[in-house]
Amino acid sequence: MTVNPLSTTETYVALRLQLDSWRWAGVPFYLRTGKRLPKRTTEIAIQFRRPPLHIFKRISPTAIASNLLVVNVQPDEGISVRFEAKLPGSRMQLAPVMMNFRYGSAFGTQVPEAYETLLLDAMLGDPTLFARHDFVEASWGLITPIHDAWRASGTKDISTYEAGEWGPREADAMMKADGQVTLARLVRDGDHRKRGPARALTATVIVVGRPERLVAAADALEQLSESGGVRAILISEGEHTAPVARVTENAIAISGLAPRYLNNAVAALRLSSLPAMVWWRGGSVEALDDLANLADRLVLDIAEPDVVWARADTLFERTALTDLRWTCLTRWRAALAHLFDLSHVRRGAASAHTLTIEARDVFAARLFAGWLKSQLRWTSAVRIEIRPAPGAKGDGPTPLTAVTLAGDGLAISLRVPQGRACLEAAVDEAGGEPTARIVPVGDGTLAALIGEELGVRTRDLAFEQALVTAREIPA
Repeated sequence: MTVNPLSTTETYVALRLQLDSWRWAGVPFYLRTGKRLPKRTTEIAIQFRRPPLHIFKRISPTAIASNLLVVNVQPDEGISVRFEAKLPGSRMQLAPVMMNFRYGSAFGTQVPEAYETLLLDAMLGDPTLFARHDFVEASWGLITPIHDAWRASGTKDISTYEAGEWGPREADAMMKADGQVTLARLVRDGDHRKRGPARALTATVIVVGRPERLVAAADALEQLSESGGVRAILISEGEHTAPVARVTENAIAISGLAPRYLNNAVAALRLSSLPAMVWWRGGSVEALDDLANLADRLVLDIAEPDVVWARADTLFERTALTDLRWTCLTRWRAALAHLFDLSHVRRGAASAHTLTIEARDVFAARLFAGWLKSQLRWTSAVRIEIRPAPGAKGDGPTPLTAVTLAGDGLAISLRVPQGRACLEAAVDEAGGEPTARIVPVGDGTLAALIGEELGVRTRDLAFEQALVTAREIPA
């Protein structure tokens, strides 16, 4: 069956209504319904206002998402509640989590179809679930003026949408204009429409990459799922094969997905009420811009990141961008920053003339050099030399093996002692006693690194400055 391309028959409506009463004053009601949406569903989403009293002194009030209560009327009858919970650890960090009740799975019995219940009630003479005549007349009294105005307006400024979408973008714009960004994303992405695991989820991790690189990522996320509610979506690209999807308790894996469908797949599968992190392990770079719009955090993890680094300025505007190399360098940066707490050491480092880095990963070395240069405000007079680490091939527990910063009368060194899982930081000062400290390098596994990234909720300005500076440093 085809539809006349010139047809102006309405197929979708989005309304913003208000009740003229003291109880509901200032509370907007958004109603949406349409044809050819991604799925048949009826739901009521209630977004609670933030209270005027803010008890979390170290967290901005705007960084705390509003609580949500979602009543799923059909087809998956149930209730979902989203609220903020403190992340484990000593730091005061909050993250939204979901609690899901599903009527069909909670009691272990089959739920009757809606019309089965209605037909039985009709035979029993029970009108509870039927619309009364005064309700129907009141509904038409509200809708008829809107319908007449629509007919009178003709086809000018008509809003359209593709079959399979959640309506025209103007419907979202209406909510966003009222400051209802979270609710607009909830309605469009519909995380509560997807049946989740029994325990509360804390984050969604979307991994994109070649099939051979997804295996290690899946193992890492499985380890994280054992200690927390991490929902994984793993996608490998492909142009000439039909995509294949596999679903397990904690993960959704899609292989052979054409790059042009990547954005739509992620938009349909991600949970909009939870933080979403895209872990980029390779693929079509053109898809990154769209993915960045869907991600709260974008983590790069590719061997040759120059192409992506070149477009970082655009990505910075869309999401919180980072590189897994930066996470690997956390202990190195912390060790050096601790030495910089000594004012004379920082002054000496700021006037250094030579930086030498031995590295397993030249891009990590450039990133570390970019961080130093941006933090110490070096000029081009500083000579930066990056050397391959002696005898180091491939990945190691840390991307660097040694860093030496030399200046007039001062030398700062960081190195990994042979056969030891630690970092030795030392300052050798002319006419003074050498200073040294040992720093554990930490667990360099993928699970540990991604787990560390999941604990970060905001943009990392130090990384952004380091990356911009690193692009100017030759390999």
